[in-house]
Amino acid sequence: MRNKILMTLALLLTAVTGAWATDGVKLTTTEIVPPAAWNKDYTYLLPSDMPGLKADAITEEQAKAWADVPKSGNVDLIYGYVDAGNYIDFKIISFIDGQVNSSNSRILSHNSVYIDNVKYYYATGVVEPDFKWDAATKTGTFTMPAFDVEIAPIYAPVAQWAKVENMDQLPTAIEGIYAESTDAIVKAGTVAKIGDTENPQGIVMYAVTSINQATAPALSAFSADVPTAKDITAAGDVKVWYYIKGADTPEGETATAENTFNDSEICETPITVTVLSNKFDITFKAANDNTIEAGKATVTVGGKAPTTTVTEGKLEGVKMGTEVKLKASEGYKFRKVEAKKNRVAEGHALTSAKFGEIVCSDGKAYAAADKDILPKGVKAEALVCYVDGNGHGLALAMADVKNEKMSWDTERGANDGKTAAEWCTGWNTSHPITGATWLLASQTQWNNMINAAGSASNLSNAFSAVGGTNLQAYSYWSSTPHLSGTAAWFYYFPSSSWQWTYLNQDETGRYIRACLEW
Repeated sequence: MRNKILMTLALLLTAVTGAWATDGVKLTTTEIVPPAAWNKDYTYLLPSDMPGLKADAITEEQAKAWADVPKSGNVDLIYGYVDAGNYIDFKIISFIDGQVNSSNSRILSHNSVYIDNVKYYYATGVVEPDFKWDAATKTGTFTMPAFDVEIAPIYAPVAQWAKVENMDQLPTAIEGIYAESTDAIVKAGTVAKIGDTENPQGIVMYAVTSINQATAPALSAFSADVPTAKDITAAGDVKVWYYIKGADTPEGETATAENTFNDSEICETPITVTVLSNKFDITFKAANDNTIEAGKATVTVGGKAPTTTVTEGKLEGVKMGTEVKLKASEGYKFRKVEAKKNRVAEGHALTSAKFGEIVCSDGKAYAAADKDILPKGVKAEALVCYVDGNGHGLALAMADVKNEKMSWDTERGANDGKTAAEWCTGWNTSHPITGATWLLASQTQWNNMINAAGSASNLSNAFSAVGGTNLQAYSYWSSTPHLSGTAAWFYYFPSSSWQWTYLNQDETGRYIRACLEW
C-alpha cells in the first residue's frame, strides 16, 4: 500500500518567501548512537535497532538528494533493507563532506557500527515533495512522487488600509514641493495592523510616472520608498501609483490566514502631484526703479556666466540655491546692492469675491491684475462672473471642458459615456476648489452671469484678459431641461438668445464650460 502524506502550502496571489517551499528532498532522519554494549557485540544489526525504518519508504535517488546531510566527515544514510531470510541487507548511501560517494548494500553488525569512523543515520519518515513557489508568476510546482499527495491550500486575505472614521488612509499629494528637491511628494498611506500587534499587514509600494501614462507600470517599477522630487527635473504634474504588498509569514511561524497577506490591487486612480519649478527670474533695477542699462554690470551664476543673457535687465530661469554674483563693469561702481523678494499676490475668501476677480486653485479669489504674480503653485481656475452680495457667487472655468461640441446626454455613445453635467461635476475631482462646487450652470445661472457682465458679448470676451480662453462664438449647454426632459436649453451667443434642442442628435452638439458655485 502506498504511503499518503499531507502537504500544507499557501496558494498566495502575491510574492511570498520560502515558508512552504523546500530546498531539495526533505527526509525525517535519526542518527544512530551506538551504546557501549555494542563495542564487542558482533551480532547483526536488525531493523528493530532502527524503529521506523521502512523497507521501501524512499528511492535511491531520493536518498542521494538528502537535503540535511552533514557537510563534513563520512556519513552513511541507511534508507531501506532487504530481508534475505538469514540476514538483513541494508541499503546505504555514503557521503563524504556532504557529497554522494557511493551507493551499496551491506550487512551490518553492532560492532561494525560502533567502531566504524562513520556517522550513521537512518530514514524514519517519508519524503516531502519538493514544492517550489514562483512569486513572479504566482504558481507552485512540484514533481509527483511515488505516493499520493494531499494539498491543503491556505488562502491569504488581502492586506487592508488602516481606517479613520471608516475612511481608508490612502496616500495623499503634498503641495508646494520644488523639482529636484529631496522632499516627499506624497504623504505615506497607512496599512492596517495584524490583529492586536503593531506589525502592519504589508508595506505600501509606490511608482511615479508621467501625467500622460494611462495604465499602471509593471511591478518592477514600484518601490517601498516614499517618492520624492529628487529625480523630477522640471515643473509640472506627475502621477503616483501605489498598492499594498502583503506581509509574508513571519520567520519561524506557520502560515495562517491571520499572519500572511495578499497584495492589494494597484490603485485605479493614481495621485496627481503638481511639482513646482525650481527656477526663478531675477529683475535688475536701479534705485530709482529704472532698469540697469546694458553694459554697466556683469553677472555670474554658479561661478560662471549664465546660460541666458541679461535681457532688458532680466535674467530668467536661475536655479534655486545657485550663487548669483553681480559686479559693476569697468568705469562703474556700486554704492550698494540690494535684493528683495518680488511681490506676491494675496488672495481672500470666496465669500468676499468681486465680479471680475479670478478664483484660484487654493480656494481664494485674487485681483485680475495679479494674475502674473500668484503664489508659487497656485493656478487661476475660473473668472468671477456673478456675486449676489451675500457671500455667494458664480465663476466660469478658464476654458471649455473640451475644445469640441458635445452632447447633453450620453445617448448614441456620445461624450465618452458622461453627460454634460457629469463632465462639469468631474472637475470637483480634477480641479478641486475648497469651499466651492463645479457644476453645469442652469438657465437662471447663465442669465445672472450675462446680466452681471452687461451683455453676452462682454461675458464671451472677458477671459483672454486674465489668461483664459474666451467663450466660443456658438452655443453653450445649460443644465435646464425642456419639454419634460426630452430636450435641453442652450444659450446661442451669436444671437444672444435662449434656444432649445431635442436630445441625442449629434448635429445639435454644443460646447460645455464648467461653472463654479459657492
